[in-house]
Amino acid sequence: VALQQLVEPTIVPPPPIYWYLRGITTRKVEMMINDLLDEAIRIKGVSATESNIHQELSSIELKLDEITDDKERWVLRRRKARRTIFLSKNSQRWHGKMSSPKVAKENKHQIRETEHLLKLLMSSFSVNQRLTKNTCHLIS
Repeated sequence: VALQQLVEPTIVPPPPIYWYLRGITTRKVEMMINDLLDEAIRIKGVSATESNIHQELSSIELKLDEITDDKERWVLRRRKARRTIFLSKNSQRWHGKMSSPKVAKENKHQIRETEHLLKLLMSSFSVNQRLTKNTCHLIS
């Protein structure tokens, strides 16, 4: 038994298991990011009754499921985030929603916490992608 045979399996898992685990972690991180974005939008006071917002978001989500390229998925995800923020700002202006300074301060704090968690998730996701790319090079 060579040293390489003893060490290599502990460092790099076999390809099928690796692909399976990568798929689970990628989906879980994407779900957590979407949940945090939805929570940030809810905190900012978006009206849940506007069907146009939900229709646009669902059409973008359908496109996301069809796309396999990571770059295209993230481009669509950014567009989705920009649209929801733009629509939420416009709906607040349209409905004339004003909140008390105390509520606004609490909302800002919640938004900061949510954005911080989102940044942590995004950074861990990018680290995970870098690790998976490195292991792909090691496998091949």
